Amino acid sequence: MVWQAFTDDDGVLVIDVAADVVVYVNRAIVDGLVYPAWVDDYGRLVIELD
Repeated sequence: MVWQAFTDDDGVLVIDVAADVVVYVNRAIVDGLVYPAWVDDYGRLVIELD
């Protein structure tokens, strides 16, 4: 499933979904390219751009 998301000023991932869901992040799409990604213990999105 793909949802629109953004990070706030602290880098914390925010996903706006209408249902109660559990989200596991393992990839992120940046400018049409897919990169490995995850959310750290503080809720910040980490994307491996290299």
